[in-house]
Amino acid sequence: MSKSFGACPYLSQGNGLLMSITFYQRRHYCKSENLFIACNGCQEIYSATGQFTIAILLTGKQYMGCYVDQHPRTLPYGKLNDNTMTNDKCVSHCCSILDDATYMGTQAYIQCFCTNVTNTDNFALSPPTECNMDCGGNPGETCGGSYRLSVYKIECVTDTTVDTYSPSSSYIPSVTTDITTESTTDVLTSTVADRCSECSCANCLQINSTVWTTEELAEKLTLLKNAISINKKETKSYKATKISAYDPRKSSRNIGIVGIALLIVPVIFVIVMDIQRIFK
Repeated sequence: MSKSFGACPYLSQGNGLLMSITFYQRRHYCKSENLFIACNGCQEIYSATGQFTIAILLTGKQYMGCYVDQHPRTLPYGKLNDNTMTNDKCVSHCCSILDDATYMGTQAYIQCFCTNVTNTDNFALSPPTECNMDCGGNPGETCGGSYRLSVYKIECVTDTTVDTYSPSSSYIPSVTTDITTESTTDVLTSTVADRCSECSCANCLQINSTVWTTEELAEKLTLLKNAISINKKETKSYKATKISAYDPRKSSRNIGIVGIALLIVPVIFVIVMDIQRIFK
């Protein structure tokens, strides 16, 4: 069964720690196979089979300085515009799209850029004062400037654990991780769920109205296709091609008369010639 890895939107993201969950086939739908629901109303994860995989994306960052951005981009990958941008959010974004991400940079309040290069010879250092724009999501942080990047060296490590709980379980232990980088030491704590009220497909249905099985999705898709399908022969544009539109202009009428005359004259000529032969 194919897997797609992505950040679970209902779990916390911040302080350099991105909680993600491995989804199978489709995200946010409840079915009888290994597919998982993260309920909006609480922070616990519900699994239809009782088994789920939590992938903890651990990120560390070290500030490198203010650098010039240019064309082509200094950090060419994963451009993201987000009005709530922070440096931690940019780290998490880069680690989620590049397994081997090495540097990230924020720019102009809301922008994030990534790269996986190891050689920084092409990075052009800029005066620190030119990185003078606050982050859109945290005015206390600096997110670059006009074509200036606040560049961080980053490290991404994914730790995956598989645990099995009964589908009716309402308790999942918290996850605490210590991360140390060259310049800073942060203790990052995130609780997946701690004695949250029981979250089931029925409960999620009230919040996420798209909890359907594969068969239900296929049926609804067929109904939608039928509802939006158009019979070309029933459209006004098609019907208009089958009728002549009235044109009140005299020139149009004269053209029509001349056309009829041109059709009638040959017929009259043939008839006259036949009559002459008969009476000879």
